[in-house]
Amino acid sequence: DTAALNICLSAPVRLKGYGRDFATQDIETAMVLAAESNRFNPVLDMIRKTKWDGVKRVGTTWVKFLGAPDTAYVRELETMFFVAAITRLCEPGHPFHKVPIFGGRQGGGKTGYIKALAFNSRFYGELSGDYGNTQKMVESTMGKWITEMSELKGTHKGMLEDIKSYF
Repeated sequence: DTAALNICLSAPVRLKGYGRDFATQDIETAMVLAAESNRFNPVLDMIRKTKWDGVKRVGTTWVKFLGAPDTAYVRELETMFFVAAITRLCEPGHPFHKVPIFGGRQGGGKTGYIKALAFNSRFYGELSGDYGNTQKMVESTMGKWITEMSELKGTHKGMLEDIKSYF
């Protein structure tokens, strides 16, 4: 809160303040500059800290863990998904207009797989609610790297249009 910060800054020097008032706009500008110069991405930080064991996995996990057909098409789709996921971490807002849909029986490990990708749920989110309300949907994904729509069964045509427009 800029008002609280201004009170602290305007405190007398003997109380470790600056002894003067600052314009709200100056405080907000300083906060933005400080935030921009101290940016971090906790997901990228975790990925960078993870030591690779040399085993190539991208392009094989959908087959191994989700039972997808072992075809060049599926392997290429998975690779494209992972490249897009990393690209969006490095370039927030980078367009990627594909959403993988994993079919299979309930309890087949789809959600567990997705949560594992998101560092054991730390950066996992589940989309639900009013897909027509873009603001609420964006808010529900804040701080999440990978989100899931757990069930498409029973989704009516109007809702599918809202979901498509959201993505």
